[in-house]
Amino acid sequence: MKSRSESHRFDDSMVKSEFSCRALNSILVYMEKIHGRKALEDLIRRTGLSLDYLQDHNNWVSWSYYCNLLKALVECTGDPRAPYIAGTYSWNKKSWGFLYYIIYALGNMQMALRKVADLVPHFNKGAEWEIVDLQKNKAIIRIRMKEGYPIERNCCESRMGQLAGIPKAFGMPLGKVRETQCQARGDEVCRVELSWLNRPRWFFGILGTAAASVVLFLNLKFGTFRLGYLDVFLVLFSFYILGRAMDFRGILQHYKEQAEALEESVKVIESKYLRLQEVNEAVRAVHEISQAVTTTLHLEDLLDILLKMVVERLGFDRCVILLVDEGGALLKNGRIYGDDALQKVVRDLSVPISFN
Repeated sequence: MKSRSESHRFDDSMVKSEFSCRALNSILVYMEKIHGRKALEDLIRRTGLSLDYLQDHNNWVSWSYYCNLLKALVECTGDPRAPYIAGTYSWNKKSWGFLYYIIYALGNMQMALRKVADLVPHFNKGAEWEIVDLQKNKAIIRIRMKEGYPIERNCCESRMGQLAGIPKAFGMPLGKVRETQCQARGDEVCRVELSWLNRPRWFFGILGTAAASVVLFLNLKFGTFRLGYLDVFLVLFSFYILGRAMDFRGILQHYKEQAEALEESVKVIESKYLRLQEVNEAVRAVHEISQAVTTTLHLEDLLDILLKMVVERLGFDRCVILLVDEGGALLKNGRIYGDDALQKVVRDLSVPISFN
């Protein structure tokens, strides 16, 4: 009986044993959950493989296919941050399956990161991971792609999303990632700094309740105050509320940092959008000029149209056109639009042409 991978005939260059389908499953989960099943199917169809093949965690794809999948993801969603966001879905139970429960069972971020670094070679044959520094609530990870593997920015974004998503396995907010070096931008390695909120959300609430219990016990054993049931309840409740307030303070600070990072990303996207609008306006203007030029064959009218539209549609303050004389040796017979004071100067201008 043929296996699922054998039942499909694909281009061998796409199914090399370089990148595990398990490792790219977060992209499939993100696409289906956010954009719908049809969008997921359309995405995979344009990459040349089948959804059944990619959803089998025993299958592999080439590193080049993975890069092309991320590129197609950006094109399909229209969101340059899609690889990062999809990467954060690596914490989802549907993405990693049994590996999610292994990471969860390890109990803390430090052990989870060590295990992830150990497992990477089994899922990504082209990457070398090294944890350079590992502290209570932050880590520095050094990542290098081996020679012969394409290095693309989308892959770096996806990796950062995967790292940021690990704290979600423990019920914590997304981690904060910052890339200080990037191979895709010319550095020798990628160097990523990851920080996270390293405590459960109920930590100080539970600690406050425990502290209140100790105080009440000591008072019962050695104290002189006799407390009623209401007094005991108020003490426990007060310490608990104080602890929860500290929990929320830490969480709010973490979200504040994430919001600041998101704000910076939004500013970058806005600037790129404005630049895209400017380019679009310029293209539209050139199109309008070309259309206007085709409306006349009269030279003087043609020059007037060009001068006027270059200034008014392309955003210049003035425009000059010089014509080549019959002998091809001089630029002369100039016209100007936007500065009447220079009409005579431009008209009398004669510029020798040197083809050297």
